[in-house]
Amino acid sequence: MRALVAASSLAIVLAGADGCGSTKGKADPGAERRAFAQVTKETAVTDLDAAQPGTHERLEKAPGWAVFSTIGARVFVGDAPGGFGVAHDTKSGTETYMRMSEPSFGAGLGSEQFRAVFVFRDEKTFREFVDKGWDFATDASGTQIEVFQLTDAGLVTDPTLAGTKFWKDRKLN
Repeated sequence: MRALVAASSLAIVLAGADGCGSTKGKADPGAERRAFAQVTKETAVTDLDAAQPGTHERLEKAPGWAVFSTIGARVFVGDAPGGFGVAHDTKSGTETYMRMSEPSFGAGLGSEQFRAVFVFRDEKTFREFVDKGWDFATDASGTQIEVFQLTDAGLVTDPTLAGTKFWKDRKLN
């Protein structure tokens, strides 16, 4: 249901984004993706707080957090498995647009469309994630982040990140 709301919001955002940031009649090619990422971020945070009350307060207290989604990603990214996201630095308020790729086999995050929220427990881990990107060769359990995965069925209790890569989207920042 929230995916439908996000898709409807995207249509509204895209209609309003036409010509945003344009120069000499040419639209900013990344404006639509940034706007969709913002809508997706807000929807995911709201949905997560509804599924697990108090999460919003955890985000506000964390040094940083990020939201990633595969919902609607292929509209912008192409046919490869993957998605996009926004990393939020709580102290500065800075947001960094990011990309992700996931394995195209097996269960886990790659098995269906999803949204994931990462809550970083320390600033060093957050900065490394944003500045250098991450490649999860194994699950993220035991690291300095909490991972929440939301699907149409609700909150997933044991998400896996095995094989998923995250990096800064140089075109959108």
